[in-house]
Amino acid sequence: IDAAEQYLAAVTATVIEGGDRAYYRPATDSIHLPTLAQFDTAAHYYATRAHETIHWTGHTDRLNRDLTGRFGDDAYAAEELVAELGA
Repeated sequence: IDAAEQYLAAVTATVIEGGDRAYYRPATDSIHLPTLAQFDTAAHYYATRAHETIHWTGHTDRLNRDLTGRFGDDAYAAEELVAELGA
């Protein structure tokens, strides 16, 4: 947990906590997460935050990956694989 906190503290992403879903929004270049207390464990929170942070790296100002995919299509599946492997 300490290593995850240190790594994520160094990332300059805008993180907005609250709500009940975790997602990256390219239009606002922001990561949205439920609060830490809403997760079953701290490890699950940090794994989810790392996953969304990998999506954040795909923004046009960074690695410029195709983030236009919709659930069920190949582009979406490829980006989800990148995020899972990166997290």
